[in-house]
Formats: sequence, structure tokens, C-alpha cells
Amino acid sequence: MKEIVIITGASGNLAKSVAKKLEIDGFKVFFYSSNLNIINNKNIFYWDVGSGVFDKAPLANCSHIVHLSGYGVINKWTEENKKKMYVSRVDAANLLFNYCKEKKINIKTFVSASAIGYYGFDSIGIKVESDLPANDWLAKLAIDWEKSANDFTTINTRVIKLRISLIFTKSSGFLKPILLSMKFGVAPILGKRVQSFEWIHLDDLSSFILFSLKNKNVNGAYNLATESKTNQAEFLNVIKNKYFRYSLLIKIPTFVLRLLLGQRRKILSTDIAVSVKKLMSTGFKFQYPNVGIAIDKELKEKN
Repeated sequence: MKEIVIITGASGNLAKSVAKKLEIDGFKVFFYSSNLNIINNKNIFYWDVGSGVFDKAPLANCSHIVHLSGYGVINKWTEENKKKMYVSRVDAANLLFNYCKEKKINIKTFVSASAIGYYGFDSIGIKVESDLPANDWLAKLAIDWEKSANDFTTINTRVIKLRISLIFTKSSGFLKPILLSMKFGVAPILGKRVQSFEWIHLDDLSSFILFSLKNKNVNGAYNLATESKTNQAEFLNVIKNKYFRYSLLIKIPTFVLRLLLGQRRKILSTDIAVSVKKLMSTGFKFQYPNVGIAIDKELKEKN
């Protein structure tokens, strides 16, 4: 019998990518979503975390949960939106945990998204998983996010927390507007040219999630970023020299970012650098270890 994996956040690109890899590998995948337009009660089931309403049927024979839901932190940081960000991450995990504990459901593995924002916008040096978190708002969100995942250890579930960097894919996220801008001749530098630029390709991230379900030596928190380190200017130059030679690298002044994004500018102009030694120690191999290989994958139709 196929093992059942529940993925939260059905509409996200990461959830779709993970599901595809899991199904190819022989898992049966169910989703939870709050989007009524995609609910089919076959493999996509409804939940409303805020009200505590959810379809409990998928959990009956579930072996693994991959918790990827989360209202985007790039949205405006109003109090209402901050609440949505919290509820969709922390309260969602708590909802699943409380039900699994109450019904004594044997969840083998709980994989939870988190973020390198755990280390704080003003972090100094290369961060390892054992380093203490910061005190800014986004770090505190990540702390509670991970605590809600850790609760599953009390019911003998293996817990994996993914401190994810920027996700590299042309279809969404940070790369889409960069490529669009380069097509019009501008490669925007947000903040300092030499600030750390941590990223991971979507395929590698979803492959590690599959890897973590199949390998019991994977446990605890992991920084999810490429092994080859780069700064923002180097990152953009690789893409520019390969595909957009006539683009100009233009630094966007901090005051412009402040006007456009307010506090959210820190997400794009942060200088967080992370170690991936723990990740590499698991035996996982990157398919897209550097910018050149990753951008060729995304823009291969231009070759």
C-alpha cells in the first residue's frame, strides 16, 4: 500500500513540485487548501485554519505531513496581514498536531517550511543551525513556526524544519521580476552589491523534501541554500552575461526601497549568510549547485 503524504498549501509552486516528485516515487499525495475553487474532495481537501474547520478524512491513514502553507510575507505588513501570516503557518501546524494527538494518529514524519529569516535581518557571519534566533518580527514568526512543528516530537514524530532561502524559479518569487527587468535592459541591485545572496533551486528544494521523507537520518533544522556562495552583484552578472548582455546593473537606493516596500525591503536587502554543512552531511546532492546551471535550466528554451 502506498504511503499517504498530506501537503498543506496546495496552490503554491513548491507544493506542486513536491507533490510531483512524491507521486513519481510512489507516494499517494493529498492536499489541504483554503481555496474553494480547487477543492475536489478526492485529493484536495478544504480547511479554514482561522475557524478550526477542516476535512479530517485525509488524516486517517496519513504517514507524513509536509507543511508548506503560508500567506506570503512579501505582502504589506499590516496588522491584519501579519495575523494571516501567523495563522497560516503556526496555527495551521497546531491544528494538525492537536487532532493527531487527540486521535492518536501515527505520523512518521512532519516536514515544516521555515526561513533563514530565523537568524534576523542584521545577522553577522555565516549562520549554522544551532545559532540563536534574532528578535525582529520575522524571526519571531519563524521561531513560533518551528515551535509548532517541534510539538510533533511529543507524539514520536520525526520533525524536519526547512530554513529556506530565496527559491530560484522563473515562474514566481524573486527571479520573475528580475528576469522581466533584465529583458528591458536593467538588472536591479537591491541594497549593497556585496551583500550575501542565498538561494536554492525549486527542484533541489523539493528533491530534499522527498529525500528527507525517505532518509531517517534527516532530523531537525536545516539551512536550505546552495553550497556555492555568491553576492548579489555576482549573481546578477552571471545571468546578465549568459542571457542579457546589454542589461545595465543599476543600484536601487535604499530610500527608494523604503518608499516602495517600507519594512519589507529588509527581505530583499538582507545580508544573511548560512552554512549548509549539515545539509551536505546527509548525503544529499544538488542538481543545480550554482547560478549558471540553475539559470540554464530556467531559460533553456533560449539555448
